Amino acid sequence: MNEIIKKIEEEIKGIIPQYHHAAKILATGAIYTRTAPQYNYRDLVANRGAAYIWEDNQLITVAHNITTHRLCNVVCAYHDWKKGIIPIIVWENYITNGYNTRRGLYASYTEAQIEKMKNIGRSHADWAGNETGISSVDHRVRVAMRNN
Repeated sequence: MNEIIKKIEEEIKGIIPQYHHAAKILATGAIYTRTAPQYNYRDLVANRGAAYIWEDNQLITVAHNITTHRLCNVVCAYHDWKKGIIPIIVWENYITNGYNTRRGLYASYTEAQIEKMKNIGRSHADWAGNETGISSVDHRVRVAMRNN
């Protein structure tokens, strides 16, 4: 077990600030979570968190910079998503704080809602890197991309 922990420590050093503690948790196969306090901390915005898991000898980021409420739900539902109980588009939309999944991960979504999630995700991906820093302008451009 100590060899596994040391290997994980080497891999995650520089990625996770509390890598000694995180490595012990990750070595057991559990999901490691970390949250920022009421102010921005390193790569996390205030009151947000991240979740990681060690699978196939590599660190997998389950979610990053999501609200603590969503972080809790993601940790609880991770294995259901891996089993295919939660559709991948719903999972991705929920993790990216998508408006379309406010009903939760286990709600039933129509094909039209699923298609809308895909279109929103596509427009966000296409616009990534071109952000102006003015959220309302960026939003209008992404909506225009979806409607064309």
